[in-house]
Amino acid sequence: MRLIGLADLEWAIKEAGPKFAGEGKGSAGNGEDTSRSAKAFRAGVMLKAAGATYEAMRDALLAHEDPDIAEWARSKGLADGERELKRIFDKANNVEWSEPKPLPSELLPVEPFDPYFLPESIGPWVADIADRMQCPLDFVAVPAMVALGAVLGSFRRP
Repeated sequence: MRLIGLADLEWAIKEAGPKFAGEGKGSAGNGEDTSRSAKAFRAGVMLKAAGATYEAMRDALLAHEDPDIAEWARSKGLADGERELKRIFDKANNVEWSEPKPLPSELLPVEPFDPYFLPESIGPWVADIADRMQCPLDFVAVPAMVALGAVLGSFRRP
């Protein structure tokens, strides 16, 4: 581990972090794709769902009020014989959802938790917490082991 300068820290927080977390260009940070092509696709799907023909959808995207969509339609949508605009129109049929299937309600059998797998240093503590909470031992043991793993990480003794 080493000390880093304030400028490097500021860069990591303001630029590298959001890009790493998927909050940079093309993402709203909530999993939604905000790229020009994704915006155009969503607009095309809405137009087709409203009953627009291919020509009406194409013209509406070319004259769209969102400049990103209009620019995409002019630069990418019209290229190669309007291939991308035709792709949007064709794929808009496939956006309908099917009827949801019920989830299975039965649980698979699970072996009971064996306290033997706990380190001796935390075994009595985990048993005490489970007894006080009136819950199965594994409800306390598993999160405790995960927390220990997170704290220790890849620490090695010299």
